[in-house]
Amino acid sequence: MNKKLHILLLSILCYWASSAQVPVNDLIENAIIVPNENFTDSNVRLDLATNTGVGGSNCGVEAFARVYYKFTAATDNSIDIRVLNSTGQVASSSFAIAYNAPDLNQTDESQLTVLPNNCAFSGMRSINVISGQSYYVQVHRAGAESQESSIQFEIPEDGSQIDRTALIEFYNENGGSSWTNNFNWLSNLPLGSWQGVTVKDGRVTQLNLQSSNVEGNSLSMLLDLDAIESISLQNNMISGLVPDFASLTNLATINLNGNFISFADLEANYSSNTTLDEFVYQNQNSVDMEQNIEGIVGSDYALTMTPIAGTDIKYQWYRANRFSPSVTKNPVDGATSSVLTFSNIQLVDFDSYVCWATSQIITDLIIKRPRVDISAEVSQVEREALMVLYNALDGDNWNDNTNWGTEEPVKEWSHVFTAGNRVIGLDFFGSGGMTGQIPTEIQNLTNLEYLGIGIEPGVSGTLPESIGNLTNLKRLRLQGTSNSGSLPATIGNLVNLEELRLIGNNFSGDLPTTFNNLVSLKNFYVIGSEFVFAGNSNLFTGSLPDFANSPDLNLIQVSGNDFTGELPDYSGLANMNTLVIDNNLYTFDDLAKNQENNLTINNYFFSPQRNNSTEESIVITPGQSVTFDANSNSTEGKTFWEVLATNQYQWFKDETEIEGATSSTYSIADPQTSDSGVYYCEITNTDVLDLIVRRANITLNVDNTASNETVQLSNFRLYPNPATDWINISADNLQNSRSEIYDLSGRLVREFDLLSNTTNLNIEDLNSGIYLLKITTANGKTATKRFIKK
Repeated sequence: MNKKLHILLLSILCYWASSAQVPVNDLIENAIIVPNENFTDSNVRLDLATNTGVGGSNCGVEAFARVYYKFTAATDNSIDIRVLNSTGQVASSSFAIAYNAPDLNQTDESQLTVLPNNCAFSGMRSINVISGQSYYVQVHRAGAESQESSIQFEIPEDGSQIDRTALIEFYNENGGSSWTNNFNWLSNLPLGSWQGVTVKDGRVTQLNLQSSNVEGNSLSMLLDLDAIESISLQNNMISGLVPDFASLTNLATINLNGNFISFADLEANYSSNTTLDEFVYQNQNSVDMEQNIEGIVGSDYALTMTPIAGTDIKYQWYRANRFSPSVTKNPVDGATSSVLTFSNIQLVDFDSYVCWATSQIITDLIIKRPRVDISAEVSQVEREALMVLYNALDGDNWNDNTNWGTEEPVKEWSHVFTAGNRVIGLDFFGSGGMTGQIPTEIQNLTNLEYLGIGIEPGVSGTLPESIGNLTNLKRLRLQGTSNSGSLPATIGNLVNLEELRLIGNNFSGDLPTTFNNLVSLKNFYVIGSEFVFAGNSNLFTGSLPDFANSPDLNLIQVSGNDFTGELPDYSGLANMNTLVIDNNLYTFDDLAKNQENNLTINNYFFSPQRNNSTEESIVITPGQSVTFDANSNSTEGKTFWEVLATNQYQWFKDETEIEGATSSTYSIADPQTSDSGVYYCEITNTDVLDLIVRRANITLNVDNTASNETVQLSNFRLYPNPATDWINISADNLQNSRSEIYDLSGRLVREFDLLSNTTNLNIEDLNSGIYLLKITTANGKTATKRFIKK
């Protein structure tokens, strides 16, 4: 380091250390007086406070460093005390404990009496105080070494008598005694201490009672709060006339979402209220309850929705089960009243139905009736197909196999969802205990709209070709399974598929060209090494489809695979919002042609990319020169990257940029043990701005003990690197080898036997840092790689 810079840094550190002061109020006799108004003591170094004193009333804090504050209450009130970190958030592992005191002249803690429920760690405390009573507050924050804290006292203001009268009336008319939090309401304390009420300059300016179980039909008294600026009453059970809130000249925002407001409730003052900056009402609670009817063929049924008050209300019934992403696709012809009738019902009518009510006046509000299911038992074919699946995936050992194989209706079987007399969904996400392969007979569940298997590493093997016969399938979700191999081309037959989600599996190979037939596709997830579960990650290759026949496509997420080739122009897809292609093998030329258009997509993530280099491990003795190449393999000389004259390079060691290392090669003429580490190169090019292509890691081990017995194992890979939870180890002929992990101090932290050419190792318990993986083969030779644990 430059000597002058070194001296400057030392001076800064010395000044900072000397300026960090022991808080003046770390003794009770020096307690800071809190004025009878909002007060913040900023930049307090709580870690420098002493830990003297008995803690007061046996609260058990005598061993904690703490500071003291004191005040005498001017009025009855409720005061909020907060211990904040440097970002203004309530600090963890902190406390503010309040005590009664005879006066403000205490020199020890013997006469302090802790307030009820204050003997606990909490960096946010509300205390009710009595006019004329004296109080002391002790404050502590653990883990605050070299950090500044702020101690905040918030003393609520009182509002006007008009405000108080209006709020009391609102409380009484809207079930205040049953609110989930009515702290201090109806008390004589200042209005600012009432839950959800904000007072500024002596007037109520905000009322926030969202999700508070407010139930009633009277809002008119709120018009007396003539200084109010914001009203938040969403997610309650409010109904009744919505008054002319625009008459309140200071009001900017009112939120009435999630209540039982009808069209009629809004109509009278609708045009006036819509002049507010924010008038939010568009999502009201559903009316009526979900209902199930055990249908009988030939019977008559009437499905009803409670009529909604309003002018010229329109109704429409739809077929819509729980997996229907777009209800409006399946309207019931002629079903335009609040009652849907069936005479002599047939199996074709057994389904799930919902009803929507709309208004020609309040056009952006839809009031909904939730599902009514008319159900019957599923066919024997579907029941048998389910049992084949059960046996193929070792159903007897599932964590939850309730009712499977019994005479109970299939809709009562765990993980199975039905509509009418059809099996429409199988959701095995996180159920546990599944082992085996998805059977061909799944094709007999022809009505299936959702198939989800997740966090089930025992599910393995390839997907059956027959999955392409599930033409009603809308969502296919396999996440955290061990399914492997190439995807069957028959997936292209799934013309109703809206979401494909393959994450944390072992799939590989090119995507079938038939994916261009997925005309209903909206979300496409085929994530590779960016998501590893139980050592499994996908690795797809080849090029991405252009999805020209998928006009509703909204999202493509393919991080961490080996996709390459010219990236299509996806900007022409009207609904495309998210394109994530980072950590594949795309070159500058692959992206350049359509980059300008793809950059118009709202969420486009394309950097970094990898080149198709493989990780290398090099072991040398001190003084043995070495050269790394960003464009070719160091040991084989194999070129694996487009070498463009306009490419720019930057080499790194252990995630730190190497100053001046800006060529395609990097040489160390006289390496020493301190040069050991993980090296890589980032390649950039002005043809595609902001794209970084990363050359795979080269682990260099400069070892005094290295000898001819240290070898390069064929196809030796350790990935991902850096890693968080798992590392994968693979090489040729690893059977019966021994593996050891060392930290940089040379301490052995893990050892295990390798029984196959590929091993997945959980490293969650390792501390963050750099480690050396050493493999000893069956014939006694060794190979090493370094890796970084995040």
